[in-house]
Amino acid sequence: MAIARMKLAVAVVLLPLALAACGGVDRNALYEELQTKLAQTGISDTQLTCVVDFVKTMSDDELKDLNQDTPSDAVQSKLTTAVSGCITAG
Repeated sequence: MAIARMKLAVAVVLLPLALAACGGVDRNALYEELQTKLAQTGISDTQLTCVVDFVKTMSDDELKDLNQDTPSDAVQSKLTTAVSGCITAG
């Protein structure tokens, strides 16, 4: 389980890269990229769905914030809390 947690954390760190590749907030491309990267980590479908569903609730401003060199503490905290919940849910 610890390995799956680490893989999930690494995949979520890649979220800003997916945003940058989209050239802005292209939600459909972002969700597809996120699902692909998370699926490659071997996490459960429940965990994958949980993370993607959470990201879908984030505002454009929050997603853009994640794409900054130093995202705000509030958005980082929100993401960390959600991902932690997703890890334990799976």
